[in-house]
Amino acid sequence: MESFREILANWAPTDVRDAVAELEHSGFHLATEDVRGMGASGRFEADDISIIVSRDRSQWLADMVVDDQKLDFDAVQTTRTGIDSWDEKPTSKPEQLPIGVAWLSELPLCITWLRTTPDAVPKVRATQRRRATAIF
Repeated sequence: MESFREILANWAPTDVRDAVAELEHSGFHLATEDVRGMGASGRFEADDISIIVSRDRSQWLADMVVDDQKLDFDAVQTTRTGIDSWDEKPTSKPEQLPIGVAWLSELPLCITWLRTTPDAVPKVRATQRRRATAIF
């Protein structure tokens, strides 16, 4: 069975691979990995934040963990920028989420925003609740 690093190297889009390399260059380290079936995830940790990079079948996504609160990367990005990637309707299954967002440039900006915005977590939670209400 392939390790998370092998799955990342062999199957991830270039942007995802580059974003993970940048995370590690900026002080994050691969703390845990989980590979099973069609899915895989790696948890990259720094002192105050964790980034969970996951592959679900052929789609890549990320979660951000701050103060034991798991936040969707796309919800963090939407809250930070005010631009909701969910407004775009894909014509096919996107390879990575959020749709049309470059991880390499946006992930570091979201990490900085989470670290420097005192009420970031409640704001992101509100975005996640709004989305959950819209879906269900």
